[in-house]
Amino acid sequence: MKKIATILSAAAMSGMLLSTPAFSDDRELIEMPADVQVKFLSQMRGLVEALDEMLAALEEGNFDHVSRIADFQLGFKHGKWQKMLASGMSEDEVHAKINEMREKLATEKTDYSKKSKQSPGRYMPQNARTLGREMHLSASKISLIAQNAGETPGLDKYKEVLAGMQGITSSCVACHTSYKIR
Repeated sequence: MKKIATILSAAAMSGMLLSTPAFSDDRELIEMPADVQVKFLSQMRGLVEALDEMLAALEEGNFDHVSRIADFQLGFKHGKWQKMLASGMSEDEVHAKINEMREKLATEKTDYSKKSKQSPGRYMPQNARTLGREMHLSASKISLIAQNAGETPGLDKYKEVLAGMQGITSSCVACHTSYKIR
């Protein structure tokens, strides 16, 4: 009797699975060459890893490390900063360059919506590039908050950094909800 019930149950489940409509993925397709796609997906994984590392640094109360992760791994031109580090420049030297760039950006109107010839962003629609820009801006804001947190950051600084992190993740969610690549 138990064997019959198992068979009937399995048959019913098979019928439900076969009659369930397939998942529909209506996100906008962004086509890019395979080599660019591999680079792009690697960059996206790197961003998630950096966000995880930033959360760990925040948990430890290490706001200096939070700032450096935000700039070196998530902020504008983070690839350029990583190359400078790899070439032997110290983190302090590179961080000084980042802050110089920030000051320059505050006085000049730079259009980051342009497609870079070195970036997978050249394949992205404008809205996807805008989401990426917002993510990088959130990282830059986090870095500044962390740099100015003082020796013993209070709850308000933790909340500001977390709000910035939410700015990063909301950009990620919006992009991944709207787009897929192939």
